Amino acid sequence: MAPPSTLILGPAKSGTTALFYAIRAAMARATGQDIKGLFEPRDMDAFRRYFETTGDPVFLCKGLLSPVMRNMQKALDRFDRRIVIFRDPRDNIVSRLLFMPPRLLFDTDRTKCADYLDLIRRKQADPGSLSVLAILRALQDMSGHKDLPGNFRDNAVMPAAIQRAYGDRYWMFPYGDLIEGRFERLSAYLDLEVTPDFELGGHGHVSRSKATGEWRSWFLPEDIDFFVRAVSADYVLMGFDPDEAPDPAPSISPETSIDYATKLVERQAEKKSAARIRRKEKVRQGGPARAAPATADADAAAARRARRARRNAGPAA
Repeated sequence: MAPPSTLILGPAKSGTTALFYAIRAAMARATGQDIKGLFEPRDMDAFRRYFETTGDPVFLCKGLLSPVMRNMQKALDRFDRRIVIFRDPRDNIVSRLLFMPPRLLFDTDRTKCADYLDLIRRKQADPGSLSVLAILRALQDMSGHKDLPGNFRDNAVMPAAIQRAYGDRYWMFPYGDLIEGRFERLSAYLDLEVTPDFELGGHGHVSRSKATGEWRSWFLPEDIDFFVRAVSADYVLMGFDPDEAPDPAPSISPETSIDYATKLVERQAEKKSAARIRRKEKVRQGGPARAAPATADADAAAARRARRARRNAGPAA
């Protein structure tokens, strides 16, 4: 019997990529065929192309929760199983704080990357010197994005909104089970043996701590007030204690903070440089269809900002 077609959803930095590869490996073992899957569709056309052209013996898709629920719900009924992976919102916020800014600043003002890294370096050296909220407010000023702290908070508790709105239509899978390799419940839900025996593929995934509870070294009282107290009911619904306190003597590893952030900034610079080289080569070979690079850059940046604004909006419910 073929495995059920499966949709994996979750907020950014909640383990969706690793879960995608774990289930893909299980499907390949069960069918004896390679499974490509659909990775982070950006619109309904991506779903349509996949459904119409894929050679996969069974559908598999990994998507970010907000854009899929807001703009692509018509595709969801094509899947037999729908999974929402969720993580402690506090850990999710810390992870996004370290992952998102290089992309955000390269799309707006890349000269601010050094200022961002200075903030992370300061936080790592003295965790009590700077709150997560203060760092995000500084990033908001650097990037020009509206209400960045609120966006981070809403993104982190989005699985609770889905659970509240849709009940058991979406099966909730905790990030902690993924990290600790506990796949028994997931295997039973999918009627498919999912194991820790999988490898991450080439979708630009950059692992950091693969841990839980790191927020205790990052959060200060004002972070608790903003990121937890205001949405404490969502924490309870997902099974997390909103009254848990930060570490009174916090310590932040440079490997999972400033070293990681620096690596992502360098990686983003390399990607942008490679993209410029490709554009120049295309222009060199382009003939009459040649486009002005500055205009192309501006159009691409505007499109990215529009996509990001759509992703940052809350889910339809």
